[in-house]
Amino acid sequence: MIRIVRLLQKSLLQSLPQKLHFRTCFIKTSSKISRYCAWQFQKSLKLPLLRKLFLVFLFLPGILYAQAANSGVIPSSGIIRLIPGIPVNQQLAIPDDFNTVQRFRVTIPENAFAVRFEISGSPADLDLHLYQGDRSIFARAETDGFNEVLVLSHTSNPPIQPGAYILEVVYQWNRLPRWAGQIHREIPYTITMHILRPDPGAPLRPDQGGIGGTLSPENGMMQAFEVDVPRGAEALRFDLVGSGADVDLYIFRGGIGPNPGNAAYSAVTPGSVEWLVVDPVADATARYGVMILSQPDEVSSDFTLWISLGDEPPEELMIFPDLPEHLSGLSRASSATVELMDEYGGGSGVIIHPHGWVLTNYHVVQGSHETKSPIRVNLTLDPGFPPRELFLGEIVRTYPEGDLALVRITSGLYGQALPSGLRFPFLEVSDGSSLVIGSRLDVLGYPGIGALGSRSTITLSRGVVSGFEQRGQYRIMKSDALISPGSSGGATLDSQGRLVALATQIRFSRDGNSISFHHPLTMVPEQWWTLLDLEQPGEE
Repeated sequence: MIRIVRLLQKSLLQSLPQKLHFRTCFIKTSSKISRYCAWQFQKSLKLPLLRKLFLVFLFLPGILYAQAANSGVIPSSGIIRLIPGIPVNQQLAIPDDFNTVQRFRVTIPENAFAVRFEISGSPADLDLHLYQGDRSIFARAETDGFNEVLVLSHTSNPPIQPGAYILEVVYQWNRLPRWAGQIHREIPYTITMHILRPDPGAPLRPDQGGIGGTLSPENGMMQAFEVDVPRGAEALRFDLVGSGADVDLYIFRGGIGPNPGNAAYSAVTPGSVEWLVVDPVADATARYGVMILSQPDEVSSDFTLWISLGDEPPEELMIFPDLPEHLSGLSRASSATVELMDEYGGGSGVIIHPHGWVLTNYHVVQGSHETKSPIRVNLTLDPGFPPRELFLGEIVRTYPEGDLALVRITSGLYGQALPSGLRFPFLEVSDGSSLVIGSRLDVLGYPGIGALGSRSTITLSRGVVSGFEQRGQYRIMKSDALISPGSSGGATLDSQGRLVALATQIRFSRDGNSISFHHPLTMVPEQWWTLLDLEQPGEE
């Protein structure tokens, strides 16, 4: 219908004198445009009768459509144009065949980083389907919640693509909904589309100190900046710190862009600390765009961005915090259980010597071992926050057959020398020979499920020795203590808080039950204890 009205309006406009060719207003939706249409209508009263009739036909549909859009109510028949930022109130009628669908036409612009479709105010379970081109579903939101949210970005799966789409609001049940004690044949709801674009604000300058920011669901877990390069600068360094989330850093030449896939440089690790050094002379650019991203979730995260001239990190980032001392019990065990991280992923480990020797599973560090790359060693300073990325370690010994590895902390995160006399929190070891079926076990680590956001805090699970399994010369412990990916290499403690094993793997049954397996310290090669100048567990 709108298309027919537009064609008739175009024909009538062409029949009027050139000076009366006004912009049509039915494609506008703001109150300013509706007032403009009314002004044009009032102005037309001074014209001859025939032209008055023409202009009434021209502008009245525009006024009515604009006012309807401003009120959030648009006729439900046909496909509705969904305009970003304007909530649309609808009544979804349920036909006898329960083919209950309301369609919207949406357009994602080229400069969009993300799009968010949101249903609100629905008293029944509505779902969202997004179609593109061939009418196959491009993306969907089908949870049990009544008010769905569908978010697409350049980092989602599938990634956002600019262009025209059809969005469907769907009621997929074959029964009429009930609320307030009554059965209903219409479901009221509000649908809103939000377009998120990078908004860098005023350009930054290097060496102005740390610049704070926040990643939140409202900004698509993305924040953008631009920085102007001083004349003569040969190197520009970007450091991203201070976040408790898995954050990534993208640098664009010439200014910010919407797609991180088009960035000239990127630092993408599983951690919260990222840095990049660029060469403005080689890039022939006087401005860079900076995009900071985190994994899509509902947990906001703060960060600090440092931009400095040169290739060295700011001095403020080179300072070591005080490590916890004089701890006992689980507090000591939590501080000594570390997170190990490389570009391939991460896991857990346990400090067993005050000079920074870490015992872990080989599969946790296998990627770094094969590529000869350093490992980040992250310590928990506050159990309410993810571990701090403070140190680098190197793999000193491996025992793949026993799934064991020995790592030594060698420097600070930026390669700076360790402070003289630095002592790390560590755990006492035991061979666990006194353990029997039913003995208590505590397991500490950094499982992926131990987080509401993208990085886990230190997590304890508790169980008992459920049994043993002989593997060659070794007796592996079984336990009902819960572990999951990320727990590997974590501390398995006896009732006295001594390290007796490493959490290594878990087996699930089809009904969801699980048993965890723990490699005892008796599997550690004797030469490793000699290297550490420690007695082998079990020796007198």
